[in-house]
Amino acid sequence: MSHKKLNELPTAVEAIEFRREAYGLNQREMALVLGVTAARYSEIIHGKRAIPKTMMARAFEYGVPAAALFQCHPLKGLKHIKELLAADKRRALKASIEKLQEQLKAIKEQQP
Repeated sequence: MSHKKLNELPTAVEAIEFRREAYGLNQREMALVLGVTAARYSEIIHGKRAIPKTMMARAFEYGVPAAALFQCHPLKGLKHIKELLAADKRRALKASIEKLQEQLKAIKEQQP
């Protein structure tokens, strides 16, 4: 596991892996407990896939802290949030421009 400051939470994957090791399970056994295939579990712990909600719920049932599970996923993180906000701003700007164009068209049609 990576070294963290005392006030930092482990990532969801670190917390799941910690619990797996605490129970003395191998990855295949932990995958079975969490309701995913061994291949999917491997993809998740290597950061190739996000953790499904059903797996999070099962992990919580088996002692993984909710605070660790419900953090921002590293594949998405701040960059993804900024991209979503930028896309939303572009949509809002486009809608505003279209509305202004419609208003301008209506004004032009009213002129003699």
